[in-house]
Amino acid sequence: MKTLVLLCTYNESENIERLCKSILSQNLNLDILVIDDGSPDGTGEIADQLAAASQHIRVLHRPRKSGLGRAISAGFEYAIANDYDACVNMDADMSHDPTELGAMIEHLKISDVVIGSRHIKGGKIIGWPLARQLNHKISNALARYMLGIKSNDVTNSFKAYRIEVLKKVPFQKILDCGFVGHTLLVSAFERLKCSVIEVPSCFIDRHAGKSKMSWDERVGGLKAMLEFRKNFQKQE
Repeated sequence: MKTLVLLCTYNESENIERLCKSILSQNLNLDILVIDDGSPDGTGEIADQLAAASQHIRVLHRPRKSGLGRAISAGFEYAIANDYDACVNMDADMSHDPTELGAMIEHLKISDVVIGSRHIKGGKIIGWPLARQLNHKISNALARYMLGIKSNDVTNSFKAYRIEVLKKVPFQKILDCGFVGHTLLVSAFERLKCSVIEVPSCFIDRHAGKSKMSWDERVGGLKAMLEFRKNFQKQE
């Protein structure tokens, strides 16, 4: 299965080289696409150097920070245009463990979408204070309730997709609403009766760099979920 790993970056100069090397060290014959939103800290330049040294690394430069959803969408479009069979999206801050890629890709052989889940047996979150854990649980539960999602972990962006199933949904439009887009995709796939399964994943809080999510994006995500649910109710 020809697979592309998507790494959406903005100011990840402290993490990108180590992450790329860790992914390639899994010996899964994967390609990596770094999608950099004009990082002022030189992330894009480091990615270019890595690409020059490895035939498995590519870089897509975007002129400015335009949101995680649009970056993932650009990655999907690249995967489709370059005839990949599957793609995996993972955070570029070392929060997602590259050693889990093998299991996710293996499960993708029998499923349309695979979620790296922190909320099934074997999954966990390391390094978050109690307040953040509580906020996360509320956000995850709210998203599941509002969108009618059966999957347990809908807010983790660590997901693997078959390219053929991505072609069944208007992912550009869905992901245009920002970081919450990858959650909306799960709802869209479940409503289409696609096969969505979860595998255990250990999420480790970033130890370098800073989180990029603002309160404006959180509020925007809530509005996007309300609009998404309303549109699907109209269709039904």
